[in-house]
Amino acid sequence: MNINLGSIQVDLMVLMLVVGCLLALGVLFYAQSKNDKFDLRYLILSDNDRPSISKLGQLFSLLVSSWAFVYLVLHDKMTETYYTMYMGIYAATNVASKFLDKKNDQQTPPQS
Repeated sequence: MNINLGSIQVDLMVLMLVVGCLLALGVLFYAQSKNDKFDLRYLILSDNDRPSISKLGQLFSLLVSSWAFVYLVLHDKMTETYYTMYMGIYAATNVASKFLDKKNDQQTPPQS
């Protein structure tokens, strides 16, 4: 279903998706400003407040694969193979994250 806004046509599903994403971001930023224990930086920082390549990679792959998932659904091209790939990408980033964290822990000398 399309909505006509003058010379612009907007798909209702895309509009709902954009509004939903903006609302979700608004809730995250509201929680960031109101709750001292909630910090969006933890999405990309390790436990010692240093940037974590594994967390950043996991967040990036989740965002890209989720957008591809939505694109396929909106264009009626979603299949079981794509769904399995989506879940596999997310699972693979979790495994890679755990592997990289363990490898970094082994390389970091103990502090005295």
